[in-house]
Amino acid sequence: MAVAVPGVFTALAVPGQGAWAVQDPVRTIATGFVGPLHIAAAPGGDVIVAEAFIGAIDRVDTGTGAVSQFISQHGFTPGVDVKGGQVFFTLSTEPHEGEPEARAALMRWTEDSGVTQVADLLAWEYAHNPDGQPQRTGEDADSNPYAVLALPGRTLVADAAGNDIIEVRSNGAMRTLARLPVSYEGECATATNNGVTNGGCDPVPTDLALGPDGFVYVSGLGAEVEGHIWKLNATTGAIVDHIGGFPPLTGITVADDGTVYAASLFTGEVYRLSHGTRTVADVPGPSDVDWARGTLYAATLDFEGPGSLVSIAPSAFHS
Repeated sequence: MAVAVPGVFTALAVPGQGAWAVQDPVRTIATGFVGPLHIAAAPGGDVIVAEAFIGAIDRVDTGTGAVSQFISQHGFTPGVDVKGGQVFFTLSTEPHEGEPEARAALMRWTEDSGVTQVADLLAWEYAHNPDGQPQRTGEDADSNPYAVLALPGRTLVADAAGNDIIEVRSNGAMRTLARLPVSYEGECATATNNGVTNGGCDPVPTDLALGPDGFVYVSGLGAEVEGHIWKLNATTGAIVDHIGGFPPLTGITVADDGTVYAASLFTGEVYRLSHGTRTVADVPGPSDVDWARGTLYAATLDFEGPGSLVSIAPSAFHS
């Protein structure tokens, strides 16, 4: 459970970071974001950006680069996705004056109703504890809903602290779709995990994407030791494939032709997996990627300056 709430990233160093100027084949569309951890393409050509560190959700016109903020919340808002006229996002808060309990929830925004809560994910974690790890230890967050995938009739949430994928139906019913496995490879065999000796390294799911093959693809931070990609049956949650050997991964998307792209914020790389070949693009601080309308977009995060929304051309990738 390596990702904590609500601003753990501010305490982590990213090699080679600082202010940068992005040029083709990585082109800056808009900048000035505070902690853009996830992005989602919206109908009409816009891209939605989750400014997690200030609890805001923005809309970016990819043609002009104009940015408009339409959601502002108290807390940490890392995950976002769009379905029709609805924007789903995750919200986490720590205890504070006037709200003594921590909060971890799936939220929904519509133009007519504004922001409403869809599901209490912290309550689900406390009631079901899908990964079976000790709770309320104070060593880590119990629930950190970090990424969202909006599907017809349901929304999937990747809980980076709970190490699971939660399904929330449109009628409010919930279930644990998948519990991702702990790794005991290499140094993870003797790692202490949430106070448990030799507890392995948590998967820490960080993003979700639906592929054209109907499977759900999940990226994992791997306790900042080894990144993973899991391919899940979208109905049963069963793991049908797994690829390891990445640096910690923070975002994933799948193109129309089945090409998988995965972002590694901590190494400044975006990976492309196509027909058994793995290539990489050098992108400063890529926190997330999204494929839409024939374009690969990425959010980039700079801990010493503003984050950006960029596009990545095919020519950026190399062996």
